[in-house]
Amino acid sequence: MIEPQALGIAARETTMEYDQLIISAPGFIGHQARAGLVRLAASNGEPLPTGMLHASESGQAVSNALPSVRFFGDGRLIRIIGVGREGMAYLYDGAPAVIGALRRALGKMPETRYAAGRFGAISLPYPQQYRLDAVVTRLPKPLVEACRERRFEEALPLVSERVQVSLARQFAWLLPDAVAPDVQAIEILRSVAVPLKAGKWRASLSLACTMNCRLSGPWQLGSLQSRGYGRISRVDSTAPIETHDRDRS
Repeated sequence: MIEPQALGIAARETTMEYDQLIISAPGFIGHQARAGLVRLAASNGEPLPTGMLHASESGQAVSNALPSVRFFGDGRLIRIIGVGREGMAYLYDGAPAVIGALRRALGKMPETRYAAGRFGAISLPYPQQYRLDAVVTRLPKPLVEACRERRFEEALPLVSERVQVSLARQFAWLLPDAVAPDVQAIEILRSVAVPLKAGKWRASLSLACTMNCRLSGPWQLGSLQSRGYGRISRVDSTAPIETHDRDRS
């Protein structure tokens, strides 16, 4: 058996903590959860704090920084995750506005709970299969067209490079004592266009890959992570990776 350290990741590393607010609220699906909560909170007269939305005081998106708060919806539950001390502070600062807006929209107090966890990674002597959901990346126009026509092999080299760079960046922030594993056997399964401001678009890719590593925690790759894009799931589990969650008392 290969020792975990031989693959570049110790069995136990210095890891980033996260807290999450879990709210029972139907109708908030996928990447629209954040936008829906922003609208509800504004109409309720208590807008969400800009820090919670990965934005500056002027409302402009913070560039060249990974978002410390992420929003997810599965149609049944809303999950808002605050990563690290900064993200946790933003989460608890904005939680009253979120809950108040949902209480008004639902006509009752929504069921809520808090949970906590850590990001983790353990090396494996065999490849673990993963699915990467809606990884948003900027591609040259010819490659966007190639993906639209399902000529994925043309975009695969650049996409593979972007995925590896993004994972390395995540590891540098979330597990600073560890080395990101190599992402192997990357396959593009699907591509859709994501509209941005000023008529610009990016590609949102559903991918399959393997890594000699078992991840735990709500890992993401690519851009627009604050909106819930780019979640990583193990193929042996239909749920995103959150195996280290524990109730926050």
